[in-house]
Amino acid sequence: MFIFRVVTFMHSGTVIINDSSCKKDIRCHIGKARGVLFSFDRLWRSNQIKFVIRKRLLLTLVWPIATYGCKSWTFNKKLQESNLM
Repeated sequence: MFIFRVVTFMHSGTVIINDSSCKKDIRCHIGKARGVLFSFDRLWRSNQIKFVIRKRLLLTLVWPIATYGCKSWTFNKKLQESNLM
């Protein structure tokens, strides 16, 4: 049996890095959420659907993807000052 040391790997949709930085994981989740957001482009631009319903759909469909695993994210001063969030 061999044990390999890796720099980064994915587990349950979360990017885990050996230097305990969360920047790649946060960017990954934001990218996935943006993909879902852009896939519903016609829905967001529709004037037939009320703004309140579009807001609820955003909070239901996109927000959970962006914030999945956020309880394990660690923020430092450099990450907070970046334009990541």
